[in-house]
Amino acid sequence: MLNPFLSKLLFIRQFGIDKGELKIFNKRFLLIPLSAFLSIKLNKEQETKFVKELKLSFTHLAKFLSKSNNVIELLENYLALFNSMGLGEIQVESFDQKTKRMILVLRNSTIAKEYINKTGYSKKPVCKLVTLILKAMLSIVLKTDVNVKETACLAMKNDFCVFNAIPKKG
Repeated sequence: MLNPFLSKLLFIRQFGIDKGELKIFNKRFLLIPLSAFLSIKLNKEQETKFVKELKLSFTHLAKFLSKSNNVIELLENYLALFNSMGLGEIQVESFDQKTKRMILVLRNSTIAKEYINKTGYSKKPVCKLVTLILKAMLSIVLKTDVNVKETACLAMKNDFCVFNAIPKKG
């Protein structure tokens, strides 16, 4: 069954696969095995560039995702987008609108499961890709740069992954 978010995109002709290309909002996407992502290691500069590129792409999506400036509505729409990515199911555990601090829980992390499958359990969190995606998405939603840190991980024998998002200072 197709995710409701992708169904909506398909209905308005903003999602399609044609001539070997997967396009969403006229931007090209790839379907790559998750195990390939586990071997990619980015330095801080590369991570910054990656997040910047994600923010550009997600900002384009924001115009479709929400016509209002309602933070909760925009957040819900971005989480629906995230849940369409095949990385697991994410939800907000807590959100303080005043301080813009947020705790998110990721259940069924496909990255953590793949990590466990390939190398066994880890002593530290392994969902770096999720951290970077959340950093980009939440910066758009909260209209400020945020730091995102994974504080618990399925690959560390936790029941799920936990991410703390805190606005950057200055």
